Amino acid sequence: MTLKLLCPHIHAGVAYGPGDCIEVDAAAARWLIELGVAEAITSTKTAQAKDRIPHPKGN
Repeated sequence: MTLKLLCPHIHAGVAYGPGDCIEVDAAAARWLIELGVAEAITSTKTAQAKDRIPHPKGN
């Protein structure tokens, strides 16, 4: 499922910002939506995840 992030989030060790899109499984999608971190992308929208620099450990 493709989600649009509403706030900064680290997914699979990669830092993403608001407006970025990520691909996650259904359980992760429900969790992120419930937390208010992301919203589902409807089928009429197209989304691609942006390449990001991995988040440095310890920051």
